[in-house]
Amino acid sequence: MEQQELVTLRSFFYTGNHQKVLAEAKSLSGLDKRGTVLRDILVARSLIGQGKYKEVFALIDKNAAAALQAARLLATYLSAADEQKEMAFETLREWMTDSCIASDPAVQLLSAQIYLEAQNYKEALKLVVQSDALEM
Repeated sequence: MEQQELVTLRSFFYTGNHQKVLAEAKSLSGLDKRGTVLRDILVARSLIGQGKYKEVFALIDKNAAAALQAARLLATYLSAADEQKEMAFETLREWMTDSCIASDPAVQLLSAQIYLEAQNYKEALKLVVQSDALEM
């Protein structure tokens, strides 16, 4: 069940109001670990939507949850030179061998988005049909 505290944040995100997402996220406190991760994913995706990749890198360290790492990887892919983009696909292939990471709906969604950016629709579709998450 979705956390009630995140309803407004999700509404702002889904309507493309990225500035409001960032402002609302700052006002959210007292979230449990899952709520904090969900909030940070929406913040990262809003920053990515604004093209603020460096801020995503500052927000998400390399020891963060897998879902946050997927957001970081999307920002890396979008900001990388063409010859460096293969690293993102190597990381995705590695993650998909780990059933715990591969079954995370946020990882599936963000990984599919990377494949969409690369116009690899077949791989993107493989990821989203595995999930029963509404956002897919």
